[in-house]
Amino acid sequence: MSHPVFLNNAPYDRMPNGSANEWSTFFSEDCQELQANAFFPLLWMALFSVEDLRWARLVDDDDIGSSVREEAEVDDVRYPYLVTSQQKALGHFAQRKPRLKAELGPKYAGVVDAFEELIRSKYSPYILLRTSGLPDPEMQEPGLLAALTEMEEFGRGKPAAGFVDLSFRDVRTQPGRSALIVLTGAGDEAVWLSEAIAGRSGEPRERRDRTSGGTQNKPTATSSSYKSNPVAEWGAAIVLGLATVGVYLRTHSALLAIFAFLAVTAIAAFVLLKFSKRPAPLE
Repeated sequence: MSHPVFLNNAPYDRMPNGSANEWSTFFSEDCQELQANAFFPLLWMALFSVEDLRWARLVDDDDIGSSVREEAEVDDVRYPYLVTSQQKALGHFAQRKPRLKAELGPKYAGVVDAFEELIRSKYSPYILLRTSGLPDPEMQEPGLLAALTEMEEFGRGKPAAGFVDLSFRDVRTQPGRSALIVLTGAGDEAVWLSEAIAGRSGEPRERRDRTSGGTQNKPTATSSSYKSNPVAEWGAAIVLGLATVGVYLRTHSALLAIFAFLAVTAIAAFVLLKFSKRPAPLE
């Protein structure tokens, strides 16, 4: 199930107000957006502090007259979100960046730099982290405050704990592109997580080619490999079994039966390799 959270640039230091029909304007302008599903990417949280937490009305997540707003329960449910200026966000990030890069290692150092440049070039004048897509969004304040506090303490030199520590562990255990999403979320590939940016993670070249549909490492028509033939393999197994049992029944010698097994195995393996090796088809 999808429970999206979003990181947007914003024209003002608050959530757009649906009661004032501000969402249509918000999305019609040069709106940058990264998205994650039911979690807060590590580098997003490195932009904010505890003082950046605000509250909005859930009903105001859509403009007046929208079908979604009309179907929503019109009550005073409020939920927390984060907003800060680009200048403050870059200041927080600069303080935490050395420790982030040291903890993540050289493999992801380029991604940290690229994310900082994305925020500098695309996310102004304000940066908004929207949380209304989470289940029970009004209950998210404790988790947000804990994650922000743990990030602030990490930036001041304390060991990674809680949210920060778990995020580092996820990055270390997830494969290439999934690890990048844990760090930064995903977005329009023309802007973020393009091959050029993914390449800055230090991911091995051949893995990037496979995940991006690259062709440099695809086998050519002249390459060859073993292609299994189930009929031949089953036939070889039957011959092997009959030969071994036959020798034992005739001689009642376990030693001779073992010699027969080894000899027939060697012959069968040679025959299978000889006649089953053929050009591998293009993928």
